[in-house]
Amino acid sequence: MNTQSRKRDLDFLTAGHHNKLIDRHHTVTKNKYLRPSDFGYDETKGKLICPAGNELYLKNSNSSTAEELRGISFMARKTDCGACDLREKCLRNAKTVARQVTIFSKETSDVKEKLTRKMITAFNSARGRFYYSRRMGTVEPVVANLRNNLGIDRFSLRGKSKVDTQWKLFCMVHNLGKIFRYGRQLT
Repeated sequence: MNTQSRKRDLDFLTAGHHNKLIDRHHTVTKNKYLRPSDFGYDETKGKLICPAGNELYLKNSNSSTAEELRGISFMARKTDCGACDLREKCLRNAKTVARQVTIFSKETSDVKEKLTRKMITAFNSARGRFYYSRRMGTVEPVVANLRNNLGIDRFSLRGKSKVDTQWKLFCMVHNLGKIFRYGRQLT
């Protein structure tokens, strides 16, 4: 999780002046390929129109990403893309038979931004800084022990309930290790 806390900390205000500008997120591009914003949407038909004028059919009306963004996926017909003049500019791989475009709704991304802003303001308050500083003595050593000492650094299962069960097993391994190390001292 990148909260960019150093950008909000007064001690690091001038830290950015000493770094080279590196475009790590590839925000500056030359538009070598057509983007989803280059496609038009026909509201009467409910279809996406490619720059060549062909209609894309609805492939999935409930697409989602790991960032919990919701979108609508459209796909072009193979016959339309096969003989298209814009094929080299539209498809990145020559073996791809048809273009697929997903248009994401802005409502879910706005909700995520609002939640992120709410969390940042909570961390920047005096109470938030106090509780967040206590993590170093409560949560962080447990995670560090699991990752570095025990070598448990990833989940091997998928799905919220399975990962939750696996996390509880990891915590049990950590607690059993503490009992093994310090249990004899108590008796």
